[in-house]
Amino acid sequence: MENIVLAEGMNLLYARLHGKHFSYREKETRNLAIFYCLQGRMEWLDGDCICSIEMGDLWIKELEVEEEIDFRLPLGSGKTLAYFLNIENMETFFKHLPEELSLSGDCIKDIRGQFLKKKSWAHIKTNETIRAIWQPLKDQNHWKSLGMLKCLELLVYLRHTHQVEETKKKYFYRGQIEKVKGIHDQLVGHLGQRFTIEKLARENDISMTTLKDCFKYLFGAPIDTYMRRYRIHMACERLKNTKDAIADIAEEVGYESPSRFSAAFKRIVGMKPSEYRKQ
Repeated sequence: MENIVLAEGMNLLYARLHGKHFSYREKETRNLAIFYCLQGRMEWLDGDCICSIEMGDLWIKELEVEEEIDFRLPLGSGKTLAYFLNIENMETFFKHLPEELSLSGDCIKDIRGQFLKKKSWAHIKTNETIRAIWQPLKDQNHWKSLGMLKCLELLVYLRHTHQVEETKKKYFYRGQIEKVKGIHDQLVGHLGQRFTIEKLARENDISMTTLKDCFKYLFGAPIDTYMRRYRIHMACERLKNTKDAIADIAEEVGYESPSRFSAAFKRIVGMKPSEYRKQ
């Protein structure tokens, strides 16, 4: 984790995350934090719901002194950039800016009023403008030279935009999340078996609609699409790392017919299994 001081009251934090959790505690000051998800997915608890941001999304949070935030990393890794703005010191900072920028302490107040009126955080879905603001900061050589400028650009954008709204997305309860993760583990752990959504939902006491929606939310694709890709991914690993017969590999990943396996493999990989193995 790196913490770069850009100006009085303005810090840029970069974190390359590994494992299942990422925690941050605000120790001394009251900050407005603006997180940008560079890679992966970051989840957090809001009451009994699990919410998340994905690559390119923003998460705005007002942090009180001694407040701790705890992100889960469902993919096991991730990267984030975040601005931490000291609400008190920013007043002094704005006084030293050229008047032409039309920035003052009211900027922070306006952003808080627009995005943090109903609760202490806001999730803003990515768009072309947000990506353009953060794009140069993906290169760490630009952090000190462009970090302050990009922060001001971001504040102006958030203050004046009427196109970005807090994301209206479906969230799921913790119990639902855990059930669907368990179903995922069951599916990838038994590739030789075929499960119907109806049976999975019934055995795990979850509705079919919730199962399908929550699975796509967590893993980025419908169950059938995800499993088709996963089977072919595992087949690729077996083709590269073993000398097993293609028919045996097909059976291991859940295809009874080698011809159906070959057709599915070619649709996803762009070549036949035998051609892939020769590479």
